[in-house]
Amino acid sequence: MISNLPSLFTRPLTNKELFLILLSLVSLLCFLCFLEQQLSKRKTRAFPQKYPGAAIILLFASDCAIKRAEINSTKGTRSNLLAINKTPQGEKKKGYLFYAQPGDVSVNVRIVCQETGKRSYTGHFSFRAEQNGIYQIMFDTKSGTSKMTLLRGETLSFEIPEEKEKTISSWPETIWTDEKKTSIAGMFYQKEGKRILKLCLLMTVCMCYLVFYGNLSPYFFLLPVLLFFQAALLMPIKGIRKFDAVFHRLSPYDQEQVEAEFQSPHPYCKLYMGEVHLLSNWLLCRHGGRLSLIPIDQIQYLKTANYSKTYGLAKSLIIGTNQNERYQLEFFAGHQKDLPSVVSYIQSKNEAVLIQSESR
Repeated sequence: MISNLPSLFTRPLTNKELFLILLSLVSLLCFLCFLEQQLSKRKTRAFPQKYPGAAIILLFASDCAIKRAEINSTKGTRSNLLAINKTPQGEKKKGYLFYAQPGDVSVNVRIVCQETGKRSYTGHFSFRAEQNGIYQIMFDTKSGTSKMTLLRGETLSFEIPEEKEKTISSWPETIWTDEKKTSIAGMFYQKEGKRILKLCLLMTVCMCYLVFYGNLSPYFFLLPVLLFFQAALLMPIKGIRKFDAVFHRLSPYDQEQVEAEFQSPHPYCKLYMGEVHLLSNWLLCRHGGRLSLIPIDQIQYLKTANYSKTYGLAKSLIIGTNQNERYQLEFFAGHQKDLPSVVSYIQSKNEAVLIQSESR
């Protein structure tokens, strides 16, 4: 068996061999995910030993089981989330808990309930955790509110939240100017058309090598042409659909204002395969082959994510709105420095935005 391994690289693989390799990769991926979950649980359970007297914070929803929860701390030391199946009253209901070192703690919590599908509920809590104290955060899915109560301890001490400073000086300095006064849709078609054309030309160069040196059929040169026309046909259907849905819900006055502000000089930041335009009350984003219009007053939370697999070359800004919409903006290479500026701009327009961060 081992002696036959070199032959795998010198001949085409059979269907059985391809199936076994695919099955091995899927099994390895599942095992790594399982191992990561077990290590996270073990680390969470060991938190009270590392920090004696750690407080316990429970997360539950009043009328549903929590399907998924996310947490981000801006102050204090805490553990990861750990799933539990019982409330303090003994009722069987899925929830979560985490440990916090005694002292000042400030966390942002986001949950998704099983009964409500993709709708999420968020809350910000700043308090002083007592030694060996037990706290409970209860989300009311009907009213959309959340409340923290003290189950064991002396007093529930909340911190006074510090006033957010508007860092206007850190806003993006890059200004978008267009002397031709191109419309928003026209800009999208021009930019996306050029991007797709470049990709097709690069594919044609690769096809030249495969046709002239790999003895492939010359008909393969038609593949980049077909892909270009397919992408061109999909642009009006899928690329601009989300933008049209939001734009046509605006009043005629707001529609004119969006077009006028876009055609006037305004700050913007470059994204991976696009850019984000910072208008007075909206974010206009060309990202991932799509065009999106995000009302700033509807933004509920911002999440910055670092992906370990990109080796520091990319950062993401995930935007969640109260309309259950989720947008992901990718800042690549040197343009990562613009991400804090976009966050500061949004905070200056909407002070109720929750800021979260995570690494993957």
